Amino acid sequence: MAKAKFWVIEGVNEVIKGYYTAGKGKTAAIESIDGKVYELRCQFKGYTSESEACQALKGSGAASKVASSSGSSFSFEPGTYIGSDEVGKIEPLKQVMVVAVYASADKFAALNELGVDDSKKLKNKIGAIGKELTGFESYTDIESGKVYENEKYGLAFCPVILTSAQYNAKHDIMNANEALTELHNAANMTLYNHLKSKNIQIKGFIIDDYMNGYGDKKFKSYLDNLSGITEKITDQAGLLAHFEKKADGIYKEIVGTASDICAYMDLLWQEYLNAKYGMELDYGNDVKTKATLIQSFNRIKEIDEDMLDVKHTQTYEDWKKITGN
Repeated sequence: MAKAKFWVIEGVNEVIKGYYTAGKGKTAAIESIDGKVYELRCQFKGYTSESEACQALKGSGAASKVASSSGSSFSFEPGTYIGSDEVGKIEPLKQVMVVAVYASADKFAALNELGVDDSKKLKNKIGAIGKELTGFESYTDIESGKVYENEKYGLAFCPVILTSAQYNAKHDIMNANEALTELHNAANMTLYNHLKSKNIQIKGFIIDDYMNGYGDKKFKSYLDNLSGITEKITDQAGLLAHFEKKADGIYKEIVGTASDICAYMDLLWQEYLNAKYGMELDYGNDVKTKATLIQSFNRIKEIDEDMLDVKHTQTYEDWKKITGN
């Protein structure tokens, strides 16, 4: 056996002396010399000396409850959590969409073989992966608030969409994070109730932290202040609501899959909107040129004077200044 190294694992607030293990079809792990196994769904690094590892740990900051191990405060077990992610928080021409995903443990390997991951890493692959996961051919195939299943990948997933017109109606009474809180709660609760009806038990929810590290602190307070919500994930006895930045690249099989479905639905939305307005519109914050942005706004105004497909964000206000609207 190779010589034991000293390991610094994100989410574990101590140096681990042990061995790296990786079996075919199994999650890579560090096995400590006292027998604990730390699954590597996070960043990690091995050092030849304990002093070097201790220095690295000291400089890494507070533990973030990421690693899965018998001794950590958050243990991720396949098939026991729902994961959710979102798209379209800022971009004026993109709808706000949240997807919650459950995957059965026996299909994690198949999802990894498909290549699910943080959608930002997939670029040109998202169309093929998204279609394989969802079966959607066009944006009009998607029903907000419905639970879909994919037996091949052991998936149950629920998309919830806030149209730009709906977002604008809420704009004066809630901010973007409050709107996303409402959507994440709706998607997760709908999927949770669906799983419960099928006698599938879960331990909680893993949500990609759209509040940049403040999800644990702000989600419940936002949810409690929103009116008309009868079921909240934070009120479910015994279930954990876990928020984590970049969760889509860590819990790939659920949050990553949610990210990929979101990105695919966004792609279908762009295709739908381009067809509606008869041109390839500018999307997101990366404006190609001032000329094409002006063309986009003029074309939308020509067909839809009220611009119901445009979301009122600060980015939209910046765009209006650029285009002179």
